[in-house]
Amino acid sequence: MNLCFFEKSVGELTLILEFFSARWINLQGFLNSPYLFWVSFNRKNGTIGKTSIKEIENQFGVRWLFHENEEVDIALIPFPINPETDDVMLISNELFGSFEKLSELYEVFYLSFQPGVSRYGRVEPIIRTGVISFLDNDNKIFYIDGFVFPGNSGGPVFVKPSPIRFDNNDIVIGGNDPLGWKMVGVINSLIYSPLPVEGNLFYNNTGLSIVRPIDFVNEILSQDSSKRLLEKIVERERTKE
Repeated sequence: MNLCFFEKSVGELTLILEFFSARWINLQGFLNSPYLFWVSFNRKNGTIGKTSIKEIENQFGVRWLFHENEEVDIALIPFPINPETDDVMLISNELFGSFEKLSELYEVFYLSFQPGVSRYGRVEPIIRTGVISFLDNDNKIFYIDGFVFPGNSGGPVFVKPSPIRFDNNDIVIGGNDPLGWKMVGVINSLIYSPLPVEGNLFYNNTGLSIVRPIDFVNEILSQDSSKRLLEKIVERERTKE
């Protein structure tokens, strides 16, 4: 699972984005397990900060936010950071790209924290690339031709800048594509292919991966319950100043 920090409002409020698969776990019960999830991030003094989600909930009085549609397995938890001490990159909500603007053949790149691959003393993601291979408009998901592995889910997916863009089912060469650099989704899961071998059943990674559009994040943040919590956090932080 991966964390994606992005800015929601002017000021110091950020949101941490977690992505899960509700098909395999009882999502809300899983999230409420004490000290099961930890947030690790770089600090400007060269160290790595680490705190549990449970500690964040207790310290800032926050809770997980879920989509009204239980089939959307995305959970958000908002909390403030300290810009003077915490060294994190923010993605403004102006850099969110809508699902309806996407097209097959768009090249994308995505970030993840691959287990076993890390730089000592820093929290840094690895970068992979792929291509949007299929848009499932009925279920509002899309598939990319790009390998992901367990531990990569939750990684942000961006459109790769290119002089070739797709507009109203036409291919346009030249100019700037407004979707370039936009975050358009988060990694959901990989697709396995069964492979029977001598009476045993193995599963191969097909190289196709499912991505949930970033639109769902905006929808969660637009819910009245989410707005009330965010306003409460902002007001609480202002009173500390």
